[in-house]
Amino acid sequence: VTDSVSVYEDDMSSLIQSSVSDVDSLTEDGMLTLTISASNGDIINENERAPKIVRFDTIAKLNVILTNIKYAPNANYNGNDTIVFELNDHGNHGAGADLGTMETLAVTVKPVNDAPELRPVTGYTLNDILEDTSLMNNAGTTVSDILGGQVYDEDGDAIGIAVVGVDCSNGIWFSARVEIDCDTTNTSAIFLQTTDNLQFLPNLNFNGKASVEIKAWDQTIYAGVSGLIVNTVAVSKENPGGPLIAPHTGAFSIASQTAVQTVVSVNDLPVLVNSDKAPATLDVQYVEAGVPVAVATKAGLGISDVDHITMSSLAVHTTGIQDWRYETVLPFL
Repeated sequence: VTDSVSVYEDDMSSLIQSSVSDVDSLTEDGMLTLTISASNGDIINENERAPKIVRFDTIAKLNVILTNIKYAPNANYNGNDTIVFELNDHGNHGAGADLGTMETLAVTVKPVNDAPELRPVTGYTLNDILEDTSLMNNAGTTVSDILGGQVYDEDGDAIGIAVVGVDCSNGIWFSARVEIDCDTTNTSAIFLQTTDNLQFLPNLNFNGKASVEIKAWDQTIYAGVSGLIVNTVAVSKENPGGPLIAPHTGAFSIASQTAVQTVVSVNDLPVLVNSDKAPATLDVQYVEAGVPVAVATKAGLGISDVDHITMSSLAVHTTGIQDWRYETVLPFL
């Protein structure tokens, strides 16, 4: 049996070298029982994986089985383990009772950094802001509040986020009032710690939803640094040349999630437009007892309101006019 085996947490060992023999089975047709077991992991032989496997066969066939034995520790286990090989000859050709032997193999399971996980329940959201809110009046939302406890790390590390994508179609994203590049991706992610704020500056008159894509970051690399731009792919198993062992290890969650910013609509003032006058006023000269004077032409007077899509009614009020005439209803823009 090999002297010792070393394997990483949540990984699988290479083939374990071992063989069996029995001097009483000169023709190698005697049947023996081989038992292989581990305390904190599984024994793997072809399609079987279990803490203990048992084989009853000839020496020749048992040696074939032993050419394809591997070990895998239990999930998230690291430390020491022992693989036990037990062989029983059931008497075979010699006189006397059954004889057995046992060999042990020391296993060292080396720890790895388990990747954090985003586990959305209610989803990831930022505090609502009002339409046309300025950056100075937008305190933003802390990373801790965005995550809302919907995150898990097997190693108990403090979780921040890596911003791996931003929606800039209706505004600009900031952290600590520093603009985040609209081309941010997995390969140019922005680190934010739990106390950092994420802010959104909406375009003028925009209301609705904007979003960012985030990954969990366990801060085991670049701890205490905010705003750093890092390639989250180069240090994960997504890159076959990367240094990590298993797909679920590393400083970043494998999957990303969307965090949503809601921009609440406000009632914008309507605008009266009179292209016949500059500026847009309705000042005219009228001679007492004279003929009516045109205030504005049909083509020149208009009303606009950025909220007109949701407008249910519009009222126009005039004051100080005793004789008000109109030729047609003026459409608002």
